[in-house]
Amino acid sequence: MAAQPTLEAVVAAAREARLRAIAPYSHFLVGAALFGDGATRESIRDFQASAAARPGFWPATLYAAAANHRLGLRDEALAGYDAVLAVSPGC
Repeated sequence: MAAQPTLEAVVAAAREARLRAIAPYSHFLVGAALFGDGATRESIRDFQASAAARPGFWPATLYAAAANHRLGLRDEALAGYDAVLAVSPGC
């Protein structure tokens, strides 16, 4: 018979799952704060991490595109805007 996991192991696994579930939103909120403070280049890193953690989360891609636009990175901005329209055409 297989050994039962300890209560500590179950709690640790649940905590890890919860952290993975909120990671996209945490990165997005940090990126939004950085973007609002004018730390545009730094915000892109968090928006990209948010989008990578949850690929269908288009607001992260939209804000990354806006950040690229603010930095004058036209091609990157347009690619981001196109990606948002591809997943959310009514946006």
